[in-house]
Amino acid sequence: MPEFEVEVDAEDAALADLCSMYWATEDDGSFSFTVKELSERFKQPAHKISKTVSESCYARSSSKSCIECGRGFIYRTRSEWTSGHRFAPTRCRTCVESEKQRLEADRRKAEAAMEAAISEHFEVAEGEAPIRAEDLDLPSALAVAALFEDGEEVSEGVTVPVMERGNPLTPTSDLNLKLLKALIDQGILRIHPSSSPDAFVWKDDGTLDNQHYPMLASYYLTGVGDVETRLREYLKGLSQIISRDNWPDRWTDQFSDFWFDLAVSECKAYLVHMLKRHGLDFTPGQRTEEVFRHALRWYSIGQMYYFIWRAARDSAAYAARKGCLQSRPRTAQ
Repeated sequence: MPEFEVEVDAEDAALADLCSMYWATEDDGSFSFTVKELSERFKQPAHKISKTVSESCYARSSSKSCIECGRGFIYRTRSEWTSGHRFAPTRCRTCVESEKQRLEADRRKAEAAMEAAISEHFEVAEGEAPIRAEDLDLPSALAVAALFEDGEEVSEGVTVPVMERGNPLTPTSDLNLKLLKALIDQGILRIHPSSSPDAFVWKDDGTLDNQHYPMLASYYLTGVGDVETRLREYLKGLSQIISRDNWPDRWTDQFSDFWFDLAVSECKAYLVHMLKRHGLDFTPGQRTEEVFRHALRWYSIGQMYYFIWRAARDSAAYAARKGCLQSRPRTAQ
């Protein structure tokens, strides 16, 4: 029994003969004609024979078949056949592609079900008291405005997930999470139904687990009217008191602590950045934060940057001398 069943697409008789002879085999499975012999017989360059055949026909194996549909594997060139001996497939391309399409359809169906569950569980709330900047503490009032802006673009009432922002909300993820959770806990922000399914924890049965990842979700302001109007009214009110002379008295009292939070965050981010440039991984801990808070009472952020630059340079030099460069992350105590 021939090893291959040849399906010829060409109408040219000579080309059909070339395809048939290209795939002809002996009883031992070897090919009946070499490419050189075919080249001489059909007056074509040897290096073009395989390309010509692959464009005009395909060969279906009678000995190697798909474990799913049972049909013989299809080959376009002899090199595909010989590589198939070394790396024998178990399923044909049609079955593999069908499974990909089925899995993709299942994924889309599951994603649609998740999005429907999110929309049902997190409907945009109406009729709540509007959020006014003057009623909030300083960090919250400024964080709300920053959350709804990414670079020079102001959102239409729904935040971009913090993890997907083009410009960081704050210098460190720790401060991002602290501000975000404060706004959620105060009821200033609510999860928007457009949030990605990846922002939530799901049970095995595909239902919501009432937990979410704050940095991956999208949010809107509580209040009345559509979410874009709520944001516009909030920003309008904030613009009227953003000047230092118009601050509520409590904002003046809160400024120092908020400045220290931001300054420490800036220093931690710069420290990690500079050490990384020298091939040193570092995760700032509580001790690092305490040192920065103490130093910032005496030095500006610019001066701290200089100290950090020198410390990172000296740390890298020491590590190089001692041969103790490690890829393993370190956490300060």
